[in-house]
Amino acid sequence: MRLLVLRRVIGIVFLVIAGPANAQVRPATPCQRAEASLFLPLAGRWSVEWTDRVAPGQYNKAKASARIEADLLGCAVVEHFDGARQGRPFMSVSIISFGNNDTLQRSLIDSSHGQFLLFEGSREGKVVRFEWVRALPSRTMMLRHEYRALQRNSFETETQLSTDGGRRWDLVQRAKYRRD
Repeated sequence: MRLLVLRRVIGIVFLVIAGPANAQVRPATPCQRAEASLFLPLAGRWSVEWTDRVAPGQYNKAKASARIEADLLGCAVVEHFDGARQGRPFMSVSIISFGNNDTLQRSLIDSSHGQFLLFEGSREGKVVRFEWVRALPSRTMMLRHEYRALQRNSFETETQLSTDGGRRWDLVQRAKYRRD
């Protein structure tokens, strides 16, 4: 019994001595970007009404689902999106990181394209916009993905593509999320 009490006392002394030192090394809130307050409440399961471009000028409307999870530190959210594109399963994983004070970041990989895309983001009023750019020898490809009307039980996204360096934008997908 005395050994148990002694261990507790030593543990409390260690916390009192080491606690303030650790608090000085690590900030109380590891994620300083204001966007964390917009995205962290979105954790949960979602039903999605999805409008997806299947060819230039041709769109398919479908139902999809999403699961959004916050990381343990509260510095990122991960979205697992499941739907169907032209009768075949479609999946994507998107990670939004707001733990970097310099830039808001989003990364995406999907089952149709298989490549990993890294977007940089910014907030413009009530819209959070992420942009991706790839300079090719003959043209500049650009994607922009926007989060709009962010609320606890609903939000919308829209993705647009430019194949001419941003002079013209075409809708790629639009989604309306409703909490399950």
